[in-house]
Amino acid sequence: MGGKTMPRLAPTPLKLTETERTQLQQVIKRHNTPQQIALRADIILLSRLI
Repeated sequence: MGGKTMPRLAPTPLKLTETERTQLQQVIKRHNTPQQIALRADIILLSRLI
């Protein structure tokens, strides 16, 4: 198709401060945090490993 390829869109790197990382870990560990919020916090922390 004309030799053109779609540009690859890379996600913007996520940069967390030590304080932000600690706060997300605390949210995950709290027993009264809604499951959806804890899951989002976990996804954010795991995305740093990729």
